Amino acid sequence: MDSEHRLKTLTGYEPRPGHGRATTPLAPVRRLPARRALAVVREPAPPLDGPQIATVLTAILETHDGHRPAAQLEPLVDRALFDRLRTRGRTRSAARHRVRSVRLCAPAEDVVEACARVETGPRTIALATRFERSGGRWRCVRFDLLDPFATAQRLVA
Repeated sequence: MDSEHRLKTLTGYEPRPGHGRATTPLAPVRRLPARRALAVVREPAPPLDGPQIATVLTAILETHDGHRPAAQLEPLVDRALFDRLRTRGRTRSAARHRVRSVRLCAPAEDVVEACARVETGPRTIALATRFERSGGRWRCVRFDLLDPFATAQRLVA
């Protein structure tokens, strides 16, 4: 079987033998509009509510008591508060603090202040906190356990 195979040219798409250009004209080049720089728009963090704050306060109290590693709180708290919790959380205390009620106040658009009633064994103490929104996220910037007995012991000792 001596048959000769030849490739046929695709009409209109490939140049014919002996011609340097394609037979169909190319479509004119259409210029696209110049790209504009896109502004990065961060949506603001949604407002905080009582259950969310109670969850964060519970995590901070667990770190304060030494039952949770401080590294888990780094995205939730201010740098100074994180350093304070990291040094405090190394010693595990027998007392466990439990958040029982939370009251909220919003003195400014990007600020939420909360006070909480915290139980530790048979005693009840107060907790004052402040959350600020920056960079699209909420962070706890103030965390103060208001324990009158601990303060009195510190003053005496």
